Amino acid sequence: MSVKSKKKFIQLDTDKMSREELITQLNETKKVAKKYLYKFLDLNDKKPKIKVITICGSTKFRKEMQNWMWNTTKKGYLILYAPFAKEEIPDLEKYREILEKIHFEKIRIADEVFIFNKNGYIGDSTKSEIEFAEDIGKSIAYLEPIKKVEE
Repeated sequence: MSVKSKKKFIQLDTDKMSREELITQLNETKKVAKKYLYKFLDLNDKKPKIKVITICGSTKFRKEMQNWMWNTTKKGYLILYAPFAKEEIPDLEKYREILEKIHFEKIRIADEVFIFNKNGYIGDSTKSEIEFAEDIGKSIAYLEPIKKVEE
């Protein structure tokens, strides 16, 4: 077995090594490989390189939302969303509470929240997600301009 890096070529003669020597050498090789991988991916930099966007909207626009997510992902953004629709998963209601907590966490960790308000539609769930995003100071963008309602 051999592992190649820019600086050196590591060869392990596994037939002549004890189990402990092999584990030690493999751990060292793993450290070197991880160092170069992190350098390549720039994971040591604390600033995020990719903008994270959480999308919120009605599942009745699921196909359109998936198209938007694909086109936005191709531009280099990381998209978070709630991929579950009650029409597709029979026991979804049983997990609603935990799924909502997870989705609100996606909103919390996002750089921006994108509201997919096709034809101006914003349902009750999306309204609560917008309210949460506003309360925690998230940047919010909309697919279509929102109409202000006089109260």
